[in-house]
Amino acid sequence: MATKTIPQLPAATSVVAGTLFPIVNDPAGTPVTQKATGTQLDAYIRSAGGSLTATTLDGSGGALTINTAQADKDVVVSSTGMVNLLFTDAGNNRVGINTATPTVALQVVGTVTATTFSGDGSALTSLPAMASGSFLTVAGNPGTPVLGNCWYNSTANTFRSYLTDQGSTWSAAPTMTAVHGSQGGGTGSSTSAALCAAGYNVSVAVKSSDKYNGTSWSSAGNLASERYAGSGCGTSTSGLQAGSRNISDAPLQTADKYDGTSWSSASSTSVQRYYGCMAGTSNTAGLYFGGYNESAATYLTSSELYNGSSWSSGGTLPAGRLQSGGCGSSTAALQAGGGTAASNPQVATVDVYVYNGTSWSTATSLPSVRGNMGTSGTTTSCLISGGFIYNYTSIDGLSWRYNGTTWSATGTMTAARQSMGSAGPDSTDALRFGGATNSGDSATAESFTATPFNTTKTFTVS
Repeated sequence: MATKTIPQLPAATSVVAGTLFPIVNDPAGTPVTQKATGTQLDAYIRSAGGSLTATTLDGSGGALTINTAQADKDVVVSSTGMVNLLFTDAGNNRVGINTATPTVALQVVGTVTATTFSGDGSALTSLPAMASGSFLTVAGNPGTPVLGNCWYNSTANTFRSYLTDQGSTWSAAPTMTAVHGSQGGGTGSSTSAALCAAGYNVSVAVKSSDKYNGTSWSSAGNLASERYAGSGCGTSTSGLQAGSRNISDAPLQTADKYDGTSWSSASSTSVQRYYGCMAGTSNTAGLYFGGYNESAATYLTSSELYNGSSWSSGGTLPAGRLQSGGCGSSTAALQAGGGTAASNPQVATVDVYVYNGTSWSTATSLPSVRGNMGTSGTTTSCLISGGFIYNYTSIDGLSWRYNGTTWSATGTMTAARQSMGSAGPDSTDALRFGGATNSGDSATAESFTATPFNTTKTFTVS
């Protein structure tokens, strides 16, 4: 066949393997014209590892494929200011833009702008929370809503919102067998297994105790002596009571423990204190903090831990308080409100402190001044209720719930009361009993139930 060069090929003719090309070979200064096939030229360029310089790659003949052999060969596109403007990681099947080390299928270092995204984004992670009050349409529910968010659930065809504390209620619970008025120590992490010990009965200190099984109260035996102004922690089968004043108003340093059947003496506290707080899960794991030391006339900032046999230091609170609300465990406790040392003891504060097992620190303040309130739950799911606002005769039944960050108002108790016993596992389930109402020392009890602290609600449209 006649030799044809590229310029002589018809416009629609493709170069095939057998097409011959004239090659000038001049290694010694004597030009010799030779011929090479398209296959030979292609093999030579590949084996030489050379580069191809062009202003245009025309893919009009079909798909333009790079790395047809699917080898572990990365492809890099550079720009004037970026070495790895586009980087394909062939070994890991990843693409990077402005990065040579993509860690996911597509990783962009820089800002991405698009006119349209397909899908509702419900499977996306690490997105910021919706802004308060924002409204959007999703196939399900947003992954990280905040209070006040509203959205349209296109799958359920409903309007929904993220709200707090809907349907919380206080209701009457069974009455105790005896009156356990002011500072009757309440114990229990469960509303179906609570313990109330000592306290006042019409201005007379008592030593009796009652326990609750979720349905009724029964006698739980007597402590070693009559007392009030004490504190309690643990459960109805493993309770601990400490700090109090006796029937003659003398301060006590003794402690008592309960095994589910009877009371016995425990080791005395490191210092004498009353009107303090306790937190703990059993009679071998208790934390006693704050309160008042009568001999030194001091609001105590110390706390002490009980391990079942002895007391040891539990760290120092930021400030001394008495008649505060306390809850939690011996390694994660909360103290809320109470009287301050800088003023009349009957004037309460909004201060809240939390304990992490080693030290105390300041937490989010209460919505209003409060003291002698009922407190139960944990440091991240706490309920406070009742207590005094300014002095011992000004009490109410208001309640707040705490999620570890913010306080939220909830239902009002059926009767205003202070100095009550408390039990409950979290901010949605609680029991209050005894204490002092506006009618005097009490044997009554009431329970609290609520929806989760923050919850998704569906709007009913008619």
